[in-house]
Amino acid sequence: ELEDTNGTKVPFDLYTVDYDYGRVTLGGDFTMGNLVAPLTVKYRYQDMGLIRDVQINGQLTFTKPLTHNYDAVDTIVGSALVVGDIQARYTRKFVQGSWSGTWNDEPVGATISANYNDALYPLLVTNKGAIQERWYIQFVSPTEFKCVGEYTGELSLRGSPSVDYAPLNPVTGVPYFTIKKEGWGSGWANSNVLRFNTIAANFPVWVIRTVRQSEPAVLSDQFQIMLRGDFDRVV
Repeated sequence: ELEDTNGTKVPFDLYTVDYDYGRVTLGGDFTMGNLVAPLTVKYRYQDMGLIRDVQINGQLTFTKPLTHNYDAVDTIVGSALVVGDIQARYTRKFVQGSWSGTWNDEPVGATISANYNDALYPLLVTNKGAIQERWYIQFVSPTEFKCVGEYTGELSLRGSPSVDYAPLNPVTGVPYFTIKKEGWGSGWANSNVLRFNTIAANFPVWVIRTVRQSEPAVLSDQFQIMLRGDFDRVV
């Protein structure tokens, strides 16, 4: 990490790091702006181990010895949750005659003959684009539909069954999902609805801080949440 004298972090995209030589290079268009010199580089080395006991005074007992003599002033202890494999996906695909106004995970009202063939043309989702959301696609005419998310609201991009529909996630720049044009069957009419849910590649957690009752030893404190993981690269 690179930060200024006030602890303000420099955005990661403004510099590059050569870990082999321990070299930090600022980007060619880098400016200090509101940052206050001098800049400080922080690096870390670490142990990973299983904690056997935790006390309210901050004392930790590990199941194995540490490999370094850590200075208490500059040492950060973090807990890790073993998440396992996570992958974005979609679920609960069904159709209904019109939008009922209620986010049910089962069809509401009379059945319709129109359908989307996700057996041959499944919805495409990626870990980077998919979010935790319930969606409905509603036809506003036989050749045009709108897309609405329970929390996202109506998307600005409308679609047609004659072209692939891939609305972009504005945070990541990749589609929330992609609906292939080949999957649309016939018989879609005004107000017909296609419902589905997208499941994000995430792992929800509760974060609780425990502090002993006392006068504050410092004026400010902070903590960070970091995601780290392994992946299988296909060459």
